[in-house]
Amino acid sequence: MNTKLKPHLEAVLNSYSAIFFSNNPLLAGLVLLVTFFNPGAGASGLLAVIFALGVSHFTGLNKYLIQTGIYSYNALLLGIGMGTFYEMGTAFFLLFFVAVLFTVILSAVLQSRLSSLGLPFLSIPFVLSLWLILLVTKEFTAIDLSTRNIYWINEMYAIGDTQLVNFVLFMENIDLPPLITAFFRALSSLFFQNNILAGIILSIGILLHSRILFSLLIITRTFWGIRSK
Repeated sequence: MNTKLKPHLEAVLNSYSAIFFSNNPLLAGLVLLVTFFNPGAGASGLLAVIFALGVSHFTGLNKYLIQTGIYSYNALLLGIGMGTFYEMGTAFFLLFFVAVLFTVILSAVLQSRLSSLGLPFLSIPFVLSLWLILLVTKEFTAIDLSTRNIYWINEMYAIGDTQLVNFVLFMENIDLPPLITAFFRALSSLFFQNNILAGIILSIGILLHSRILFSLLIITRTFWGIRSK
């Protein structure tokens, strides 16, 4: 692999794994795969990461933090969210690039302010940016809401392998205990999805990365499952 290209590819992958406080390339690859279960959202998320990394380099932000995905993982979540909820077009991309730019700036500001206090900024930039987008688009008629997140199977059929889609449908209809099904769906919801296979793939990636993190996920989900009853 080209030595000049390798660091950029690593930064892209780190943006995916950083969501789970990791720089594990296997976990990053599985997260990347899952985001493309909704192809439009996956492409939007990847574009957001590339643009966020470009902005980070251009503005001279900390190179180590750029490489580890600290400035771009919130942009990834924002890109997936916008790609899930909105139809793509000229107005969409204008708002998209402005929103990603705002997310990167907000990430840099919060990282600078909170790191001095020993605090992480987590997904605050993503949450604030998406809230602003939702408020703005209420009056922005040039952008239409999308049904991709509802009919995501049709999206996969349109561009994917029929056998893969049939396997996804098989996993959706498999008879699992409700608590396990809820666990997998809850994991997939981190990326604006609601399917079991995505949750299984993410679970495998997290387990291979850290048994402690995987155990905490199970304990947390079990606790809330019991409380909800």
